[in-house]
Amino acid sequence: RLQQECERLEPHVEAAMAIMPAEEGQVALVAICQRLTELERLMAAALDAGEGMRSSAASSSGSCAWRREQQRIHEVTPCIAREGEGHWRPGALMLSNAGLSFDPYSSEGGSCGAASFRNIAWSDVEKVEERQPTSGLGGSALYEADVKLRRTPGRLRVQFSVPTPVRRLQQVWLVSGGSDTTGSVAQASSIGQSTITQAEPEGIPELLSEVNESAGELTASVESVYKTTLVPSQASSATGIKPLARVRQELLKTGEDSAVARLWQSRGVWGVQATDWEPLSSVVGADEASGPLVRHLHFWMPLKKMPMAPDKTRLSIVYILLGDGQGGGPLVLSQVSKSLDVPVKNFMVQATHIFRPEAGSDGEALEVDNKVGVKWDGSCWVKGIVESQSKSQAEEAAKDYINFLGEDLAFGVGG
Repeated sequence: RLQQECERLEPHVEAAMAIMPAEEGQVALVAICQRLTELERLMAAALDAGEGMRSSAASSSGSCAWRREQQRIHEVTPCIAREGEGHWRPGALMLSNAGLSFDPYSSEGGSCGAASFRNIAWSDVEKVEERQPTSGLGGSALYEADVKLRRTPGRLRVQFSVPTPVRRLQQVWLVSGGSDTTGSVAQASSIGQSTITQAEPEGIPELLSEVNESAGELTASVESVYKTTLVPSQASSATGIKPLARVRQELLKTGEDSAVARLWQSRGVWGVQATDWEPLSSVVGADEASGPLVRHLHFWMPLKKMPMAPDKTRLSIVYILLGDGQGGGPLVLSQVSKSLDVPVKNFMVQATHIFRPEAGSDGEALEVDNKVGVKWDGSCWVKGIVESQSKSQAEEAAKDYINFLGEDLAFGVGG
């Protein structure tokens, strides 16, 4: 019956889409598909007719499921919302890569239907501001996302009982092409926060699998691109902590003042998702004191203009920290990364920073060797170009990173 109704409605939907603005149409399609999915779930639960009935119901919405995957629905969250200067209304907020939809509930507690959707494309969103709960007269105990719009009604205020949906709304907007007036530094400061609310971002599972299988060791053939030394200042030496242990303390930082955060801030990244350090699950006995430890980042990054290349890409990175910084070292910070939106995708870049006491310095000065390599999954006719660019970019990033690290530690960086 559901399949028959879908087929009957198909020409009407197509006719409506033909006269609807493209971006608004995308949002509307996502909303319709989500509602069909909810209906399917309710029918399956009510009928409880076994797996056969569930399979039949699922097949009836196959085309919608395909469109839903293309649009990447992120979540549906209960909330209250206020459009312009109107009244607050309870409902559900849905986020997708196309935009957002607010579905107000009726007075009987259900949704009001498709006609009441407020569909907003991300291109119509000028700004998304987060507001914390406030006390006193006129205050609110809820977390609010204040969405400033470029068209009528000019503003959509959405409130939730917890802060996560507000941050998620900001992230999806940024990742889908929005820009924050506070600048990329504010976005990069979230590198130190665990902002991933659902499944791991694209690219991260593959990289984690690679790291777990190798117990944190790099599997690509790497070569040195930059060598230097770190020499503690007199004031830094007065702390009594060995330089290698000091470096490890700095590498474990995950906030906006860390060298990693400053490095990516300087690259103008946005839409950052990050985790804290945790023991590598594939290594028995791994702990925070001795490692190996892993954390991962995912964000959008602008690219230099090149023929047949995009102007931005999503970048997924897994960092690995090996060594406890005690004794003679070495201490190793490695990373495996994958660009998700470049024309050539069958490779990952592997890089490492190796810190060890410099010979003859009694452990007071550190030698740093920065290496990089590319691991391929199949052949590529532009392999030489990709590897050359990867090495050049890794050398530039290594120099900037070690300089940031030296500043944070009050260590001099030598040639």
